[in-house]
Amino acid sequence: MQFMLELAAIVWLVGIVLLLGCSIISYLKITHKVRTATLVQGNVFESDRITTPFVYGFIRPRIMIPVGIKKNELTYSP
Repeated sequence: MQFMLELAAIVWLVGIVLLLGCSIISYLKITHKVRTATLVQGNVFESDRITTPFVYGFIRPRIMIPVGIKKNELTYSP
């Protein structure tokens, strides 16, 4: 039973390391893509290297939008 618990702990830790590694690589790829984004207004940035809008950042979140979105699509009305 002790061996099974140790094996499960090792598998769990390997899974955490793999997921953390994938998350870091993904974050670095996105950072590289949005590095050339231009400011539209406030915290909204526009980039020609993305295809879908998303929020980027933990401390100072920014709204990233692809080039070509019309001005009337930028406003939000619930």
